[in-house]
Amino acid sequence: MKLAGLPAIAPDEALFRNTVMEALNGACAGHAGLTAAIPEHRPAIPVWFHCRDGMAFAITHCAGEPAVSPGQTGTAQAAMLLDRAEPVLAAIEQALGIALEPVGLAPLPEIPARITVRIEAREEGDGASSTVRDRVWLALCPDTPLAPVRAPFAPACVGAVPVPVTLAIEGPRLAPDLAADLAPGDLVLLGPGPLAGQLHLPGRAPVAGMFAPGSHSFTPDLPVPSAQGNFVYPKQDASDE
Repeated sequence: MKLAGLPAIAPDEALFRNTVMEALNGACAGHAGLTAAIPEHRPAIPVWFHCRDGMAFAITHCAGEPAVSPGQTGTAQAAMLLDRAEPVLAAIEQALGIALEPVGLAPLPEIPARITVRIEAREEGDGASSTVRDRVWLALCPDTPLAPVRAPFAPACVGAVPVPVTLAIEGPRLAPDLAADLAPGDLVLLGPGPLAGQLHLPGRAPVAGMFAPGSHSFTPDLPVPSAQGNFVYPKQDASDE
């Protein structure tokens, strides 16, 4: 398949973008994890905090609430916003090796080469849910000097990555005459669960466990300690697959 119409990015700019993403995604701001993206379009933000080296940033969400634009408030309110957003701003500074020290408030000039990064600090909730605590927009030029620190592996960043698996659930034992009467479209009720089954992952041995239909969760069987102190996994009978 031939791909056409893809945007062309200079190698230096592509390297710069990857460096920024590697440093920000997975970094921590207190108990919140950072996720970063470079969207195609920048939102309409009237006023930005301008820094040296051509950098600028805007805070549109702070402490779990939408932030009021500094252009609609006074200098004192803008300073309060900076103080409330200090944890996420400090995390960004540490990750990229930059200093976000505002020298003024003004609209963001239209510079074609400027890269705008959306950075969110998310606090984990129940299960896979999370809430945005802070949202910061960071404007950089491809020649902005950085001293990045690659973030550690963060499972929360890959929580939504799909993994192809197959779940084989043990069906009920039916008498031969009942099984012979089954036809396509017939339903066989398995009960509310949990149901015994095996999880098949590509390139790995099947994992036995219990599947709970109500919560859509699979719990692997835990190893059982033997008399010698070693762990022995429950035997899996290949004939039951």
